[in-house]
Amino acid sequence: MRKIALILFLVMFTSGGAFAAPSNTSGPWGIDAAGFQDLSTALASPSTVGKTIVISKPMTINSMTVSGSRAVKVIAGGRIDIAAGKTLTFSSDSSFLADNHSAFGGTGTVTFSSGSVNEVRPEWWGAASGTESAPAIQAAITAAEGTTAYVRLSGFYTVSKQITVTKTIRIVGAGMNSGIYNLTGANSSALYFNGSAWPGCNRSVLSNFKIEGNGTTSGHGIWVHNSAAWMHFENVYLTGNHHGYYCDGTDGTAFSQRFVNCYAKANYGNGFYENTTGNPNPASEFIHCQAESNVIGIEWSSSQLNIIGGVYETNVINEMYLHGTATLMGVYFEESKGPVGYGNNAMLRVAGYGTVVSGCKFAINATQNIRCIHYESFTIVENNAFNGSTPAGSIGIYNGSRGQIYTGSRILANISNAVATYSSLGTAETTFADISGNYTFPSVTSKGAVTAATHILMNGTLTNGTPGTNNGNQIKMGMCPAGSAANYSIFVDSADGKLKYKDGGGVVNLLY
Repeated sequence: MRKIALILFLVMFTSGGAFAAPSNTSGPWGIDAAGFQDLSTALASPSTVGKTIVISKPMTINSMTVSGSRAVKVIAGGRIDIAAGKTLTFSSDSSFLADNHSAFGGTGTVTFSSGSVNEVRPEWWGAASGTESAPAIQAAITAAEGTTAYVRLSGFYTVSKQITVTKTIRIVGAGMNSGIYNLTGANSSALYFNGSAWPGCNRSVLSNFKIEGNGTTSGHGIWVHNSAAWMHFENVYLTGNHHGYYCDGTDGTAFSQRFVNCYAKANYGNGFYENTTGNPNPASEFIHCQAESNVIGIEWSSSQLNIIGGVYETNVINEMYLHGTATLMGVYFEESKGPVGYGNNAMLRVAGYGTVVSGCKFAINATQNIRCIHYESFTIVENNAFNGSTPAGSIGIYNGSRGQIYTGSRILANISNAVATYSSLGTAETTFADISGNYTFPSVTSKGAVTAATHILMNGTLTNGTPGTNNGNQIKMGMCPAGSAANYSIFVDSADGKLKYKDGGGVVNLLY
């Protein structure tokens, strides 16, 4: 009898009796948290150290930190509901796993430490393509920002409330069919970068997704405000928003923005707009980007802007309006449709002192008067090409200020005035490789009190005039004092109105 009782006891002990956990709590897939009194107990149990804890049904939790090399895995049908005002934290020696389904509920927050997860998905908070997902994306960003994890946008989510980023973040999409449908309103944006304190959002990265507005009332696609320096945007498509990208940077800490292969199209404001005149944010760059059918393609107020390659076409007022110093290399411009007016109908309008435009092409097929380049301060233009067709009255290069230098450019068969200069101060030095087929000869006309020489140095073919009409070649020169003329120059002496030549030794010779 005693032997029978001992055998029964052993069977109960080893097969799940009162002294063992239920048989469904463990397996090759991990330990099921449902076998414990609650989730907190499962996460604190010594038996789960170094193990995978599987959440197979909705379970609630208050504030807690997951550690001890535990891995928490939420499978379909499972969910962790975090109580209001509470935080579930995953330490760097823990990890979290879930597929593309709901994993978190409740109104509490989740915080991931660096190393606890590689990517964070809005779907874990209930996001889904075509549905309102602003709270879910905000929760994902809040959980991931400031860590090495990135937020993955695999769907195309509707957002009607602004999503705010306060720390460094990486947001990565799955191509142009992924991203955000922006239904935010005025004075708002889909993504708002506002670092609470330096370094804030510095070095954030956004790549490979689209932000699309409704084209009439949507807020900005991306709004960069404070503590957001050295940000990197790559393969980001902005369309139908107010401004595609907008930076006001009121504290001067939103500088050095980098755009690579980004595309702004049909935003009802500007494609890319930096408006930080009071607190300039220098040293940004655009590499092989494109802006099309916006009000202005790029409007930028800060200095040290580099624009390399890319296409800027059919924007309403200007392809670019640059208020600060810039360098443009290998950029393609095509047809600005802006209204006739001071500077407003220029493909490229430059107000920054010391801008360089090199190796660019201006292709024109306009139905109204247009200016390829309109300058308001010292600018160097070299080795560019201007061609196409425009009505009479158009101007290739319009100098509205001082001291432009034009070298080695080609202005062909396109405009009524290749160069027009209306400068009250300074010099304009022009060395064209070829100026041909224009309606009238390139003119350099000065008005106001000219205090220094105007030089025209022509090298190349001069075959201008309206086809079929012998208009001849005309050079219209402003007068200057002999002492202000450069050596090796032809000028009109303001003292007597005579045409003269100053040789290399500074000797002035009368020509006519």
